[in-house]
Amino acid sequence: MKTETAASNMSIRYTEPTHDEIALTAFLAWERDGRQPGREMQYWLEAENQIRIARQKKAEAAAAQTLDWPRPSRAAQVKKAAAKVAQELTAVSRGTTPKASSEPKIVTKKKSARA
Repeated sequence: MKTETAASNMSIRYTEPTHDEIALTAFLAWERDGRQPGREMQYWLEAENQIRIARQKKAEAAAAQTLDWPRPSRAAQVKKAAAKVAQELTAVSRGTTPKASSEPKIVTKKKSARA
């Protein structure tokens, strides 16, 4: 069975946990807790829920990444970089030091005119 999580106009899908995945998770929890008898159903339901929550979070994280799509165009990136350089130049001309930038600067080369 598949479940869908909607993110804007996209759907991120994840599969339901399989019997073997639930059984392994429940067994490991049972072992971790000292092999307590008579709580099989509790371990099973907790394992099933744990796997579902983990997959739901993973699907939501994937959906959040798709919200940034489409990526900014090259023109938008250049415009942003130019504004940042202008801000730094203004800071330098005022005698203050510009704050450190964590983003790489975009360097463009001028074409040489040949006759």
